[in-house]
Amino acid sequence: MSLPTKSLPNGFLLNRIISMSFWRYLSLKRLGLCVAITLSLFLHGCDSKPPIRSYTVPKYQEETEEYNPADSDEPEPGTPKVRVLAALAPATATGSDWYFFKLRPAGGGVSGALSPKAAARHEADFRDFLASLKFTEGKNPTWTVPAGWKLDKPQQGRIATFKMKKSDTLVELTVTRFGGSLLDNVNRWRTNDAGVNPLTELELPKETEIINSADGKKITLVSVLGDGPKGDPKQPPFAPKK
Repeated sequence: MSLPTKSLPNGFLLNRIISMSFWRYLSLKRLGLCVAITLSLFLHGCDSKPPIRSYTVPKYQEETEEYNPADSDEPEPGTPKVRVLAALAPATATGSDWYFFKLRPAGGGVSGALSPKAAARHEADFRDFLASLKFTEGKNPTWTVPAGWKLDKPQQGRIATFKMKKSDTLVELTVTRFGGSLLDNVNRWRTNDAGVNPLTELELPKETEIINSADGKKITLVSVLGDGPKGDPKQPPFAPKK
């Protein structure tokens, strides 16, 4: 005995076929769209280049600030016109080979001394710099740079040059190496820069000061007031010991 079957209307079957075809079409279209987007992103990523960036390298520029009259470094009438503020440290144990550290007006030539006011403004930083020095045989000394000091471009005959400014005077610290005896070098600064009389060997310890470096080396600090050079201001330091 067979069960009775119910026949479906022809319209229902037609609608079913159309519906299935429509959704299959949409699925294929979505798949094609996804493939197109993926391919586009891939090609864009391959062809893209990193953006070009430009950088400005900082370099030393002379200060241009204006200072009020209270910051002037002009000596008062009747007071010394210059002050030598410099130091020597032995480069070797020979006693005739020295590192020189000297504060001076920027661009002042071979010789030069600051006004007493300008020297006083930078004295504390200079002392801190000397106390930070470390010496290694066969190498230039190392140091800690005080705030506000700027390393200048390399210059012939100098290990380093720093520039700084706290008033209307642009100041530089030169680091060099030359020969000669301690007494001769101190007297050269006294006569050529400060314009005062030279010292004798016995007077030297009384007119200079010893500062200990960070590694215990003895540094001779020279501070001399005067009215200006009496010798040849272009006389260079003594030649390095060979």
